[in-house]
Amino acid sequence: MWWRGAPSRRVVSAAAPAPRALSATAASRIASRADHGPLLNVPPVIATKRGIEHTWADGGGTLSIGGACSEAFSGAALAKILRSGHDYEAAALAALEDDAPAPALVQHTSAALPAQYDAFVAELETHLPAYVRGGDDWCVSLQVEGASAVMAAVELLLHAQQARGEAGRVGVAVADRSYHGPPSTSLGVPAGALDVAAAGIKPAQLVYPAPHIFRDPGSDVRAAWDAWFDEHGPTLGCVVVEPQWGSSCAAAPWDPVLLEEFVARARAAGALVVADEIMCGLGRHGQGPLFLTDAWGIEADCLTFGKAVAGGVFPMAGAVLTGGTKALRAGGKKLGQSHTYAAASPRALLAATATLREVPAWRDNVVAAGAAPGPGLD
Repeated sequence: MWWRGAPSRRVVSAAAPAPRALSATAASRIASRADHGPLLNVPPVIATKRGIEHTWADGGGTLSIGGACSEAFSGAALAKILRSGHDYEAAALAALEDDAPAPALVQHTSAALPAQYDAFVAELETHLPAYVRGGDDWCVSLQVEGASAVMAAVELLLHAQQARGEAGRVGVAVADRSYHGPPSTSLGVPAGALDVAAAGIKPAQLVYPAPHIFRDPGSDVRAAWDAWFDEHGPTLGCVVVEPQWGSSCAAAPWDPVLLEEFVARARAAGALVVADEIMCGLGRHGQGPLFLTDAWGIEADCLTFGKAVAGGVFPMAGAVLTGGTKALRAGGKKLGQSHTYAAASPRALLAATATLREVPAWRDNVVAAGAAPGPGLD
């Protein structure tokens, strides 16, 4: 969360019934992680939110900062981001009630694109690194959530390998502590071992040694890289890095010097690089640009974004191929990682466009918020 409002008493709108706790029957039907608990471990039901203050339907509550980086705005700032989408949906509802042609509330993108896509792409371009804008050879795959965006990024880069005559380069590598989505169906190496059921459906992946906070400080990561690239380099298609780790490494960032070196080694071995910035993107790293690799001067072949990009209200994520789009188009490549709701929501696109326009105004606030807990953590 970038900022917070003052605590308040619970207020429930008179226009809607007050939320209530789940019935025993409904609770018995839930199969979810419930904060990584066992199946049928039932989470509380949210009633109201104000900043970091969450009130449960049973009267309890908690303070929650950021929601795994899925939220950035609250209060009047969030209302500002959502306003255009609210007005758009109100116009659509009025037309529907009159049985008249209505603005599309959703559009399966195999048939057409929402009109709001154009403004989003234009706004996104203003935040892309200079090497991407200058090359004018980029494209973006929009997805509903981050794990799909990472898979889209990987697919784009494996297509790019084929386009440059490297069809045998199909290996996909992730760090030995990493999180790129739900551990059973996504790339990444979680902190704990997966059980047989979860491991059975996990995508194939290679695992490289990374300089994370859990690595033995006495070990030589560069020597480990030498051995790893010697073994896997000839068939390596792409590597996925998290410039700032998520939950797998307690949000710790890479050392920028080491990350630059690792990216250079990967490229020298013939691999392409995905910078998964879903956790640290949107400028929440406090170092200026939207993407942390941009702030560090590191070039990636694909950049991912997600989480709070649509205001934290609508699910949305994406992967930007930073170069090579014309070659893929010339080769007739198609992206398999697409589905009914990819880029399908006008309201999500409106919120994302507004979020990207709003982010620069809060950069100083992000820096201040990041510095605030320093004395207590030192």
